[in-house]
Amino acid sequence: MIEETRVHRIDAIIDANTKPAYTIDWLDNVPDLFHWPDTIRRKVSTARPRRIVENDDGITLTSSEGNEGFGRRAAKLLVAGKKAFFCALDRKEVSDHQRPGCIVYLGTPDQQFRKRMRMPFRSRLAPFSST
Repeated sequence: MIEETRVHRIDAIIDANTKPAYTIDWLDNVPDLFHWPDTIRRKVSTARPRRIVENDDGITLTSSEGNEGFGRRAAKLLVAGKKAFFCALDRKEVSDHQRPGCIVYLGTPDQQFRKRMRMPFRSRLAPFSST
């Protein structure tokens, strides 16, 4: 039996004293035919645990399979003193999107900064305007 699940939202309770290390904005219109300056290293794996039990006494056997790779599909950005990575994702891994990608921010930039970063990508990668 195979079960597939897609998660569109995760809610979490985070300790108010702990700041997140990363913030991710998912994008749907990132070009893949572009000479990207930086690389993405990816590792995809699936673990399959099997539990052999008799009256709560037993062992767990785990097998896994997967693949690794890397490619030039990212650009490291430094904007207004904040680091971010603009990434084009592999269509094979995100099959329900034509041109999947993301922006990964180090830390937690405010909503206005994130909106300004996403704006050019919403308008089909139009350049930043001076207005």
